[in-house]
Amino acid sequence: MIELYFPQTCGEWLAWLVAWGYVIVGLFYFFWPKVAMRMFWTYPQQESASLLAAIRGNMGGLPIGLGISYLLFAQPFLAIALFLAAFFCIVGRLASFIIDKSFSGFNVIALLIEIVFALASFVYAFGFVA
Repeated sequence: MIELYFPQTCGEWLAWLVAWGYVIVGLFYFFWPKVAMRMFWTYPQQESASLLAAIRGNMGGLPIGLGISYLLFAQPFLAIALFLAAFFCIVGRLASFIIDKSFSGFNVIALLIEIVFALASFVYAFGFVA
């Protein structure tokens, strides 16, 4: 039987909290995709079941799976996966700032949250915090 592992060190706590952050964000997208679209000021011309499935599956399912995998197994390589996921979210958001001119208050707040997720998992995964 798999037991839940509770963190012992500061670095493990950081990665554990990032994993919970991913799970919470994923659950939000999974259960409330229409609210998520309105939050991002996205109003599609035609709201279809396939659009909601894409939001639930891709934007909800992936963070849930990534977060739960760290919570269940708590391995350093999964902390690297948490870091890489947050890092490429940052890269994508910065590219959108430049290419799409999407610089707004909401996007800056989202960028700061992604930076916190990336730094917290980075310092544990690469041994800067025990």
